[in-house]
Amino acid sequence: MISNQDFMLLVRNVLTKVNERLKNRQAGRHGVGTIAELESMIRELTQLQKSVNENNLPPSEQRYLRAAYFVIDTWPPDDRLGKQICEVDYIYRHALG
Repeated sequence: MISNQDFMLLVRNVLTKVNERLKNRQAGRHGVGTIAELESMIRELTQLQKSVNENNLPPSEQRYLRAAYFVIDTWPPDDRLGKQICEVDYIYRHALG
């Protein structure tokens, strides 16, 4: 189990990195993740933060992050941010109270 506080730190860190990547894409720099994917991830991670803060999580069997599906389906397997997003998804599904 991971504490909600530790999970929130992880989500905040990943959200910061997704925002940085989005700014790079919007500036025309090439890289992993489309602008639409990154914007969707920001919305989803922000909503996740809200749900954790309000202690309003769905049952564990109904938890998943669409962001992880973007990563698994279209991003290179060695992408560091992608791995972190999948880690957030795993903890959200299996290790969060």
